[in-house]
Amino acid sequence: MYCSLLESGVLRAERTDDWPGAPDALSRAWEVRPQQLEVCYELASRLRVRGRYRTVHALLALPDLPHSIRQQVIANRQFSTPYVTAVPRPARSKARKKGARR
Repeated sequence: MYCSLLESGVLRAERTDDWPGAPDALSRAWEVRPQQLEVCYELASRLRVRGRYRTVHALLALPDLPHSIRQQVIANRQFSTPYVTAVPRPARSKARKKGARR
């Protein structure tokens, strides 16, 4: 169940551009196995790319986030901050021609 929901969320975000369906599947996967942080990473990284920074910070501010993960996040921030100049916007999907079907 966990792997299916994780893959469903990733595929919805990457292949079908179904953003509402992607976080839904990812959050359901996280509910199945909250100790698995791959889902948290997938959700947080996709939210960051979309400019949803407050939501990402809320995920990282969880009181039950393991100390080792919190320390790793802090170390990653300290390492990358000097190199960050701007966060690129996500690429927009090509617009369909009027009247074209999927």
